[in-house]
Amino acid sequence: MKRFSCSIQTCILIHALLVSGVVFAQTGAVPQLPVVSYEYAEIDLPDHFTGTNLPGGVSPPGGNVAGSDNTPANNPISNAGATLGRVLFYDKRLSVNEAVSCSSCHHQDHGFSDPEVLSTGFDGRKTARHSMGLSNARYYQRGHFFWDERADTLEDQVLTPIQDPVEMNMNLDDLVAKLEQTEFYPALFLAAFNDETITSERISLALSQFVRSLVSYQSKFDLGFGNGGANPLTEQERLGRHLFSASPNQNPNMRTLGCARCHTSAAQISVDVKNNGLDLNTDADHGAGDGRFKAPSLRDVATRAPYMHDGRFNTLEEVVEFYSSGIQDHPQLSSELRESQDPNGAAVKLNMSAEEKAALVAFLETLTDPFLLNDIRFSDPFGEPVASLDVFSGSWYDPTHDGEGWIVEVLDDDSAVIYWFTYDQNGNPVWMLGVAERNGKALTADMLMTSGPRFGAGFDPADLEYTTWGTLTFTMEGCRSATVEYVSEITGFGSGSLKPQRLVSLDGLNCERPSEAPVSQFSGWTGAWYDPSHDGEGWIVESIDDTKAVVYWFTYDDKGDQVWMLGVANRVDNSLQVDMQTTSGPTFGPQFDPADIKYADWGSVQISFTNCDNAVVDYTSDLPAFGSGQLQPKRLTRLSGIECQ
Repeated sequence: MKRFSCSIQTCILIHALLVSGVVFAQTGAVPQLPVVSYEYAEIDLPDHFTGTNLPGGVSPPGGNVAGSDNTPANNPISNAGATLGRVLFYDKRLSVNEAVSCSSCHHQDHGFSDPEVLSTGFDGRKTARHSMGLSNARYYQRGHFFWDERADTLEDQVLTPIQDPVEMNMNLDDLVAKLEQTEFYPALFLAAFNDETITSERISLALSQFVRSLVSYQSKFDLGFGNGGANPLTEQERLGRHLFSASPNQNPNMRTLGCARCHTSAAQISVDVKNNGLDLNTDADHGAGDGRFKAPSLRDVATRAPYMHDGRFNTLEEVVEFYSSGIQDHPQLSSELRESQDPNGAAVKLNMSAEEKAALVAFLETLTDPFLLNDIRFSDPFGEPVASLDVFSGSWYDPTHDGEGWIVEVLDDDSAVIYWFTYDQNGNPVWMLGVAERNGKALTADMLMTSGPRFGAGFDPADLEYTTWGTLTFTMEGCRSATVEYVSEITGFGSGSLKPQRLVSLDGLNCERPSEAPVSQFSGWTGAWYDPSHDGEGWIVESIDDTKAVVYWFTYDDKGDQVWMLGVANRVDNSLQVDMQTTSGPTFGPQFDPADIKYADWGSVQISFTNCDNAVVDYTSDLPAFGSGQLQPKRLTRLSGIECQ
């Protein structure tokens, strides 16, 4: 047993005073990247994209989206590769005079298209065509790119604007030399390709990985799948969806427009270049030949005005009106736009009613994915600096060990507190705690175990005894995944590794995307709290949103043995009210079985916050050994990135 000169809480306080505040990356033309890369490779696509697990085994509308993936075998998306691609995408060094970047023509908030009819190149000249939106570029089975498909692959396409004399006018050899002389690029290429060599081919591979990661699958339209049968669309939007998607035989009493014949699947992607009847004479721009053009996915289309390859339509209403009354009878008009789809038939006149036009526009607006348009993973890394580790604060658990878990509380860019709530070899609840130091993506801590004090009014910190449990290394792999490796000095715990996933993302510290709503003033309650008269036990509050928080209480029973409780709290004004539970049953280590968990109601707790650093805890336990009482906790830790208002 190892003795320490300070209690757990006091050690944390001393450490917090010794370290500086949040360390930010440099500003200027240096990318602000997290120490642990954002998640790009393991996108959790919904069932209606993959065609799996749909009720009744039915196929998704229009076929399997994932089956149209054009990712080549030699360039799968990796976190490091897409991170490099993101930096390149936003870096103006890719243009000869450092005036524009790829993002200058492809704006995130406009579905990675350009709000201008024609984009502005490095010297102020205009491009020949409107910038195509990049949402779901990954899903086009033919794999060709540009409106006229002149690029055989995305890997070919991403290098073309760099060299284009109007767009960026950069010689690739000169670009390689420039990036070699830029301080941060060798390390990014090393992470992505296992050595620092910079080549135009690797620039192409990384940019392609980033573009393929721009998947739109969290729109209002998507919420209608796997939602327990609940349809989030309004009556008008449902009419628009029927006009767009339904087969004529689905409801003979409702007409359909057949839009989904050209914009297929649940991702509204095209399958080929087509002439859509924009002009009777296409000599001004033949596109891929005979006025045929590739159409991008319709995802986020409401944010991508103006429309068509030449940006001739300013609104979706104008686009819908064109398909209602303006299709030209070009000799190569797509058969889908001819009467009865007869290659020799006349150009179709849909003659939509005002109600149908409005419904179709309303449906197209449901294809907007607000997460993609605001996702920090796809944002400009040369913008405002961000703390590198604070977003990993929160709760983590290994699904195979459901019932135990870790809490990471990042104090600054170099250190964090780690709690492990688990069980011993007899299935009794135990908890460990340690102050971790950061080494790159890893947090390493010497974990402590404590015992001795008795719960309640008789609690005496002088009874506190503690030992070194062992070492724990918590290595971040992405926004949602990590690896835990541990070696215990206590007989029975041994050593091993686990694969935790994110359980809780704290309000204001969501690593994958910024919150759609402003961070609530109550997020400042997040952190660890303790009553100085009860030094050796404490509470952890994790604010989830404006109305709820998770509360942990790590303490002791009436015999001085460790116990921990937790519950999901509801906010009422300036207090949190929570019913707490205790668990027991599983045994630590590889033999851990979640089926052994036994739950017990512990009682109710109310935490009333008087200000940013002080609170009152009132509790009433259902268990006679704990009783009821009141404590007055003070703030122990404040997380990096969370301010108290």
